[in-house]
Amino acid sequence: MNVGSFGTARAAIFSLFRAIANIIKLLLHSLIHRSLGALIWIMMEFRGLFSKPFVLFDIDATGLREHCDPLIEWLVCNDCTVVVAVADTEVSDYRKAGVPKGVWCISKGQFNSFARKPSVCISFHPENGSSIAKKLAHAPTQRVVMQHGLSDKAAFGEIGKANPLADFDALFLAGPIFLEGSLKAYSYRYPETYERLTFFEIGLPKTDVLFHGKYDRRIVLRELGLDQEKPTVCYAPTWEKWASLEKYGIAILDALSELPVNVIVKLHHASLRHANDDWVLNDGHGGKDWKQLIDDLAKTRKNIKLAFGQDAAPYLVASDLLVSDASGVAYEYVLLDRPVIFFDVPELFDHYGTEGIHYWGRECGDIVYNIGELKQQVLLNIECPDYKRQERRKWIDTICYTRGDATIRAGMSVLKLAASSKRTDV
Repeated sequence: MNVGSFGTARAAIFSLFRAIANIIKLLLHSLIHRSLGALIWIMMEFRGLFSKPFVLFDIDATGLREHCDPLIEWLVCNDCTVVVAVADTEVSDYRKAGVPKGVWCISKGQFNSFARKPSVCISFHPENGSSIAKKLAHAPTQRVVMQHGLSDKAAFGEIGKANPLADFDALFLAGPIFLEGSLKAYSYRYPETYERLTFFEIGLPKTDVLFHGKYDRRIVLRELGLDQEKPTVCYAPTWEKWASLEKYGIAILDALSELPVNVIVKLHHASLRHANDDWVLNDGHGGKDWKQLIDDLAKTRKNIKLAFGQDAAPYLVASDLLVSDASGVAYEYVLLDRPVIFFDVPELFDHYGTEGIHYWGRECGDIVYNIGELKQQVLLNIECPDYKRQERRKWIDTICYTRGDATIRAGMSVLKLAASSKRTDV
């Protein structure tokens, strides 16, 4: 036996004993605390004996599913052990929606009890302060922030903590434009953190489905009960109290319903949230029931329908034009090279600032400042969809690295990180 093979064998034996020790420890924890999570981790320890990459998704809200599910499914298909650690207040809703096949679902609280650490941890909201990423600071784990939208109004802000990217090692970027805007400003504030990060050119996995032919416009409209021969406008605002839904939502829907178009209302998951969360009550709808409000409106305006389901993709495919304010879904829609209208929301920009794409990116569409202008521009863009096409084409290549294969890029990058991670035993 040469020195190299002896070293490999010794490492394998060490890993085996370490895994067995972890299993015994977790079994005792399970017996003492009757912890389902500990039993899950025991099974994962056995999987770990076969050196499967272990990827953890740190999820704050069920609304993030459309952003992470494509990558989760790809990783499972490529023989990774995948765990989603969901906020304790959200884990029940996540499970009710259905856990992806082959995935372990636990609460963040359960994660704190276990010995085995992931080779890669993926988070989505660094500005809120990821408790898991911080706890993994001294673990041999590659900690990744995955950009989960094509607007950066809060992505690199300091809402929950100062220097929010300090707890991470890598950043999965959607497009080259995001090296400008609020991330560039971040680099001036925290140059050491910025220089330490590794950047990956990914795209936005949730948009891949827009280009795979999964959804048919006529079928989507038929399922909503809308006229398949009419042009269709999608109203997709962001959720905050300073945005267009909360300031002018009913007036906007009234105006759109008066036009010879279908109107699909696709709301942010926070606008439909009924839980008494401070962030929704204080910064969002304040207790309003938007589903009931829109259902009441639709009783007398048959061309208005509230989109069901969380995924925006089928409704984007079915629409000829999108109306938004500062929501990232507007830029996802631009990838289809179709017209976008932005209803101006100055109070929201006062809150988030004007250095990000959420503000100056609006040049790819039309900005309107009142209801009259909105109706006028909707009719113009329906009649002349190539109006502003040059501006849209310019933005398509800057806001997203790719259209259609971002999930593959993200998956390969995760495997690369897992293979070259700080781990000594996977």
